[in-house]
Amino acid sequence: MNKLMNKHLKGHLFIFILGIILSSCAVESQPQLTPPQVEEETILPTPTPTLAPPVNMLSVCVGEEPNSLFLYGDVSPVARSLRQAIYDGPVDVLNFNPVPVILTQAPSQANGAVTLVPVEVQPGMEMVDLAGNLTYLTPGTRYRPAGCFTPECAQTYPGQGSVNVDQVVVRFELVENLRWSDGVPLTAEDSVYSYQVAKEIFTQFPPDTLRFTQAYWALDERKIEWRGIPGYQGIPAYTEYFFTPLPQHAWEDYTLNELLTTPDVTQKPLGWGPYLIDEWVTGDHISLRRNPYYFKASEDFPYFDHLSFRFVDGPEQALSAFLGGECDVVGHVDNLINELDTLQELEKAGELKIVFADGKAWEQAAFGISSLDPQAQNLFQEKKTRQAIARCIDRQALVAEVNQAGSVANAYLPQTHPLNEVGDVYTFAPQEATAILEEVGWADPDQDPDTPRLAAGVPGVEDGTPLAFTYSLEGDGLSGAEEIIREGLARCGVEVSFETQSAGELFAPGPEGPVFGRRFEMAQFAWRFRGRSLCKLFTSGEIPGLYPDYPKGWGGANAPGYSNPDFDAACNLALTSLPDSEATLQAHQEAVDIFVEDLPVLPLYFWREMMVLKPDIVGPESGAYPFFWNLEEYR
Repeated sequence: MNKLMNKHLKGHLFIFILGIILSSCAVESQPQLTPPQVEEETILPTPTPTLAPPVNMLSVCVGEEPNSLFLYGDVSPVARSLRQAIYDGPVDVLNFNPVPVILTQAPSQANGAVTLVPVEVQPGMEMVDLAGNLTYLTPGTRYRPAGCFTPECAQTYPGQGSVNVDQVVVRFELVENLRWSDGVPLTAEDSVYSYQVAKEIFTQFPPDTLRFTQAYWALDERKIEWRGIPGYQGIPAYTEYFFTPLPQHAWEDYTLNELLTTPDVTQKPLGWGPYLIDEWVTGDHISLRRNPYYFKASEDFPYFDHLSFRFVDGPEQALSAFLGGECDVVGHVDNLINELDTLQELEKAGELKIVFADGKAWEQAAFGISSLDPQAQNLFQEKKTRQAIARCIDRQALVAEVNQAGSVANAYLPQTHPLNEVGDVYTFAPQEATAILEEVGWADPDQDPDTPRLAAGVPGVEDGTPLAFTYSLEGDGLSGAEEIIREGLARCGVEVSFETQSAGELFAPGPEGPVFGRRFEMAQFAWRFRGRSLCKLFTSGEIPGLYPDYPKGWGGANAPGYSNPDFDAACNLALTSLPDSEATLQAHQEAVDIFVEDLPVLPLYFWREMMVLKPDIVGPESGAYPFFWNLEEYR
């Protein structure tokens, strides 16, 4: 199951603060002088002290100390951000598009770096079927033959002979003159070595980048070739299958355990980026200095000669260190967003700048479309009822009330995502909503605004049933946001009561758990943002329930119980096709359009993260995530 990020995590940010390291000036000691042999006293001038050059340093404060800087040892936001100073890329993702840093280009079919090669698959051999599942060629297997890109031309294996399917081949090319921070050239073999290390580490639960890789090898000093499992085309982005290089020349003799524990690997890893590590003082800071072998050094990057990451404990200490001049930048600090009012006042006074970016989670209010609770009325089976409820809640006011909230969401993709073209459909419009409710059959016979509407011919709902439901939340609730929801719904003749539970109770596995046991009327929670693949969470195959009627059992993620064959088809095609094909783009857009129309959940907002920096620091940009992706450009 995809990891759920619940409301209890609201405000959970990681803040990096660069710690200042004071460098004392070295003063030459005054030499011992022998007085000259003269009759009169001679007074010699005092030598002028020689001062060390001023330290050009950026200090960053962060709210957590990483456990390791080894690429596969710690994947926390802090560790990943700090590694940007050591590695630089290898690929940055800006505005949802991959931007190569140490590759000559982002591979695509258009530039010839991605090709399809027909290969023969024998019975019992590993392949990927029509649904995108890793399987073996056996009788009854549904697959796309070579040259087939849609379900319409799929075939069923009869059980005899071999079949021809397409194999995706991607070629990557490193830029010239890359060197490790010890001066040794960085080559394609270093990326292959990283792939081999990853395979050894993730033997039990390999990520898709390993599961769907058949071969990964170096063609020469700068070129690498990736080959997918035959039949596999559901690639999110080709650059995700480039393995971040590791220094084979320095680490190839280490065992797996040594790679995870040796200080030269975990605390002072070699990189090719703008900085290399000087020291790691546990519990206090990590200091770095300019890498003389950085491939952008001729462009005068990085600007700062020295960089320091200082570890602080919580938002109060972070703010105190910043205002005290101990750090220039603050980022990745839990609950720093709770100090937003204070920080915005300081920003108005010109004492700091705030940079925001939509972050790692997407907040939603799920409708209980097909509840398994025998007492449930299933008020939200009709999509027009859901559409009306959406227009009764002022989501823009919610965003203004909740510090954690970033941009208003209109689908499972941000409004700035290139695959999301629908715009904000469900703006706050109580009058329009009441007209829709009347059309569905939610009548207001007593014309009393203090009483809820009653069902009168609503499909699937017994006549006389009030339009009243429970809104489930985790933790302490929404404070002021609850009143925004309550008042908006009341204007539409809808009655709502709020129920809060602990995370363990609300998200317990089915059949007892309210969310994943499908025993709720409306529930608010967050999903980790995973880009376009989020559509899969709303497919029919993800509905939780008793196996075998529900293939995922109680491990399914589609808590609303939403099912639409057209949405399933569009999402599955989008997730099993090449990322740069026209069919994939159209399928993604179709899936988003159907989702917005059917509205199985009400999208609320994307969480945001915050960075605080001195007014004269240039480089960080609002909207760019993750933070610190361009540390070499800070100035």
